[in-house]
Amino acid sequence: MSTVTQEIQDQVASLYIAFFGRAPDAEGFGGWAEEMAAGASPFKIAADFALSPEWTSQYGGLTPTQQINRFYQNTFGRQADADGLEYWLEEVEGGMPFSAVAFQIIWAAYLGGDTVDPADAALVQNKVEVALYFAIDLASNDTDIAATAFVGVTQDPATVTAAEARLAAAVNPPETFTLTTNIDNFVGKSI
Repeated sequence: MSTVTQEIQDQVASLYIAFFGRAPDAEGFGGWAEEMAAGASPFKIAADFALSPEWTSQYGGLTPTQQINRFYQNTFGRQADADGLEYWLEEVEGGMPFSAVAFQIIWAAYLGGDTVDPADAALVQNKVEVALYFAIDLASNDTDIAATAFVGVTQDPATVTAAEARLAAAVNPPETFTLTTNIDNFVGKSI
């Protein structure tokens, strides 16, 4: 039996963010995490993502520049800066698959470091936290709700709490009861 570590969970969540801009559905998340725990690399999982209908519908007709900008948009909420775009285009032209580009963009930001803007790193870490909450704690497979997971999430940790509360309410809406009385049954009766 393979162990799904925190790093594996973080990597799978990161892939969903970079590729699709959404939180992972619980079923898909579990399957990919198990596959990675069994020995698949994040690059193999990324390559499999790039074969999915969801990938094809979002990226199929895009140019390399547009694809890289989509990864940046999903990851950082903005277009690629000129230097980043140039770097990744050179990598693609040199033979690096887009799936590897997507993973490397988000994983480098998640890990942080000297070359990463601290605000970008904090944003990605917060998105990963929300993604894990959706897939693990809420165990939801509702991809429509998953697509809204990062609305309002910034580098501020308070936005994680707000996003989690909003997602919990969307996945498990409170029951509403309509109280009615049948006044006619009480007319003339003592209580």
